[in-house]
Amino acid sequence: MKLRSYATLVQDISLKTRQEMFELLAACYHNVFWEQFQRDLAEKKWTIIIEDSETHALKGFSTLKVFLHDFQGEKSRLAFSGDTIISPSCWGSLRLPMAFGKLMLHVLSERPNIPLYWMLITKGIRTYRVLPVFFKKFYPRHDEKTPVKIRQMMKSLGHGCFPQQYDDEIGIIRAGADSQSLRREFSGEEDLQLRDDGHVRHFLRANPGHIKGDELLCLAEFSLGNLCPYIIRQLEKADDVEILRNDNQLSGV
Repeated sequence: MKLRSYATLVQDISLKTRQEMFELLAACYHNVFWEQFQRDLAEKKWTIIIEDSETHALKGFSTLKVFLHDFQGEKSRLAFSGDTIISPSCWGSLRLPMAFGKLMLHVLSERPNIPLYWMLITKGIRTYRVLPVFFKKFYPRHDEKTPVKIRQMMKSLGHGCFPQQYDDEIGIIRAGADSQSLRREFSGEEDLQLRDDGHVRHFLRANPGHIKGDELLCLAEFSLGNLCPYIIRQLEKADDVEILRNDNQLSGV
């Protein structure tokens, strides 16, 4: 199957594509509701779309919000990933991570003098495993204690974005009664737990309630100096990822 990947502004997504996104998400998660999906989508700036290049059937997507954060007198930009899913038929494809990387490079280029961080909240091991693939430094992690400044910044973001749910003692956004939870058959957890992988063990220790929808708040600086060499090489080759936007419509921050 040949895949096409592109990033586009949320406001430019058709109703048909929105419905396909919702259906794919609902097939992989419990507690997915159309009204909530629409509200969450409206809060985001960008959507990454992965589709079959011949049939145009949706195979995956991710959403991204970019906002300014003032912490201890220093301004930074935060890219916050929302709903993200890839069809099991495309597991192993680099299309989604490469499209994400290309979009993040685009966002970075808009204001290169302000530090850019990726803020990830995740209830899935597969998603958490993206961090060590992409970044030299990210937190929390199994082999290094989170620096005090980064830990304080994570607490500031957690309380600011999820004031009713964030537990700053353990860095978890607690699931509510109607929170989404990944369907077990799509988690890939059993296969990953068989590996001797410190990152998998750390995620399971840090977020034991992930099955019910608890999410681990993670942070990584998105900069060329913090990207792993393998990812830089792959991004240099991924020249077919399209960034669709009006030239007058940037990320806004």
